[in-house]
Amino acid sequence: MNDKKELSVFEQYALIPSHQPTADEDETDIISEEQHTKHPYRAFCQDEADNPAIRLNIEHGGSDRYCHSMAKNNLIGIEYSNGTYLSLIFTTGVFLMEGKNLDPLYIKLNREKVASLCCFNPALHEQPNESDTILTRIEPLSLQEAEALGSS
Repeated sequence: MNDKKELSVFEQYALIPSHQPTADEDETDIISEEQHTKHPYRAFCQDEADNPAIRLNIEHGGSDRYCHSMAKNNLIGIEYSNGTYLSLIFTTGVFLMEGKNLDPLYIKLNREKVASLCCFNPALHEQPNESDTILTRIEPLSLQEAEALGSS
């Protein structure tokens, strides 16, 4: 009898193993090991100079990671405050963000040089330096939710 947890399609896609299982290994063992490996944290990745991305990928969440792929041409506004708060306003929704040292991110977003954003997750990422840009919260909202939040 096999007592191993069966992974959903989403878990399998999100956790790509670094090598193929041998005859003595089970694929779920490799994926489980990959889950516990911490990676260096980067709040944002820049566009390649010769091949800029047309979409902005936004990843957030704890153990349930979510990724939104938003068309950059639908970004209609950026709200920024005090190096700590940032909001991206798209034609279809809003992303509220909180973090530390967000000045470099704000500048790169204004210059359309950002390809992806990632919220810090201590279970997945190594602890970044205090001087690094760190996104500690990313909250997606529908336009209706954002409007209700603004009027309260």
